[in-house]
Amino acid sequence: MSSYDEAYHPPSCTCDLPPGPISVQEFLRSCFYPRLLKNKENRKELTIGGIRSYVPQPRRRDFLGTEYEGTDIWDASPRHPLLCLEGHYARESGDDKNPSSFTVNTGGRTLSTLKNLIGRGDYIDGAHFKHHHGEKDDCHCGMGRDTAEILLAEQRKAALLKRTNGTPVLQNFMGVYELRFHVQSGSEGLPAGIQKVEQIQSPLVLRPPDLEDATSVWLQSRDVGALPGNCAGFLCFENSSDKTNLFIPDVGKIVLIIPETRKADLKEYLRALRKKIPDGVRMTRGKSDSLQQLTRYRQGIIEWNDSESQYQVKEFLRKITGLESRLLRSTRPLMMEVHDRSYEPVTPVSQNRLSEFAFDNGEEFYVKIRRMRNAPLESFRLLFGPGIDSSSLQQMNGFEVRNLGVDEASGGTLWKIFVREEILQNGLWASMQVQSHHESAWVEVLDHGSNVEQSGTRLQIVTKESI
Repeated sequence: MSSYDEAYHPPSCTCDLPPGPISVQEFLRSCFYPRLLKNKENRKELTIGGIRSYVPQPRRRDFLGTEYEGTDIWDASPRHPLLCLEGHYARESGDDKNPSSFTVNTGGRTLSTLKNLIGRGDYIDGAHFKHHHGEKDDCHCGMGRDTAEILLAEQRKAALLKRTNGTPVLQNFMGVYELRFHVQSGSEGLPAGIQKVEQIQSPLVLRPPDLEDATSVWLQSRDVGALPGNCAGFLCFENSSDKTNLFIPDVGKIVLIIPETRKADLKEYLRALRKKIPDGVRMTRGKSDSLQQLTRYRQGIIEWNDSESQYQVKEFLRKITGLESRLLRSTRPLMMEVHDRSYEPVTPVSQNRLSEFAFDNGEEFYVKIRRMRNAPLESFRLLFGPGIDSSSLQQMNGFEVRNLGVDEASGGTLWKIFVREEILQNGLWASMQVQSHHESAWVEVLDHGSNVEQSGTRLQIVTKESI
């Protein structure tokens, strides 16, 4: 996102500074700060340095010059008394476009820190101006996106709305799995995180009655993707009519929700599987509060940690789902190790946030991609959130790269990778850069036709201030 050192200060601002160009330092000291102290009206809650604070935001028509009267920016929108400098001076009477409002970034400092710095006369490092959110494309300066870029952003926005529908999950509470709903990208009415099913209004949400007639199969999160480590994501129903690939990792855990009508058959299947995996198979009475409608249901658990057990699990799934063996795919999950520009390992944010790493906007980092048990990389997919710059992939040698466009399910950019050089099969380095935390900065590596929970790893890039 473009940043600027100067803006246009309009004539009718209550700070009494003259109209004309203004630096970010002068604006904060001689305009913003005095109005903060004396003006108690027209205040609006904004996020400053990660903290919600009330600051002066006068109506735009109250500070603009008369040359803008009657234009689309002559309105009551609360704004800082700032306009795009280039857009203002390039505009002529009768032009279709007007300058955008500008906002100010305090360099990550909270309002209280900012006031202390100004009070001491200190320089405010990192402060800058930028176009007000959503106005840059229409600004007279011409720095906005072209039609193709706007279309791409709309595709991502539509995909993001799909993600807010969330994912049905089973959440583990001391060995009892409760039906929940995981929302990865929050919306105004539905915050991100784990939600109870009754809180979700969408008619598409999986609910307890949907589990009454057939055994449902859920794959435990490996705590390397979007789902929390104590959750299992929905995989399929028995006798599934959806003839798609199911990827089964070489180490994993499956949770079964078995209705009363299917208890006898599943008990026989599980008894046979337990002979192959003695310590990894069990079935208990269901005790979930959220599944009380499933009278006398059973909860099954299958755990495995080697290739032979993986094969037996695939055979079990083949029997209960009716899927062909070719659709039950073994996978050695893909992993990513994160390094800084000096190739030193970067540790996660915390033990409870193992998939989150902190980098600043514009900061470059490296990931090493490999498979578990040193299996060859061969072909896989890389999925980048809009806030990650992946352009350097096309400049690297030893493998084929193809941009597959926007992934509708996530809003990210999907890349197909095929590793040809034998020396790269055990580990591939890739350079990446953080463009914007605001636009979803994350990276996923996974197998084609699968999802990150089954076969890959997800990295979420967060700000250092959020740690």
